Amino acid sequence: MTDARRPEGADRRVDDRALAIRSTASSPRPDWSRWAGVVLTALLAVLAFTVQWGVVTAKLDHVEKRLDELIVEARALRSEYQAIERRVSYLEGRQNGLPDPARPAGGRQAGRTPP
Repeated sequence: MTDARRPEGADRRVDDRALAIRSTASSPRPDWSRWAGVVLTALLAVLAFTVQWGVVTAKLDHVEKRLDELIVEARALRSEYQAIERRVSYLEGRQNGLPDPARPAGGRQAGRTPP
């Protein structure tokens, strides 16, 4: 036959745990430590948000600086492209036999050579 009883030490351990839980639950410390944990977690969250905000801001500043550089480069390329278009337009006009607007109808202008 089997004995359904627990070993003698098991009852005592269960009673000791229950007593420990009751004693800590009735003291003021668990409320304080629980609120301290909440406050500490909130402070760490605020610190993490602050650090993350700084990282994101720094990266955005870098992106903004790079975009400004790209805009300046695009403007320079656009002006070069327009200059090339003017030259090509001038050459196309000469090839098609259109008169040069810088020259008078009678001939060459003194001291000026075509580009």
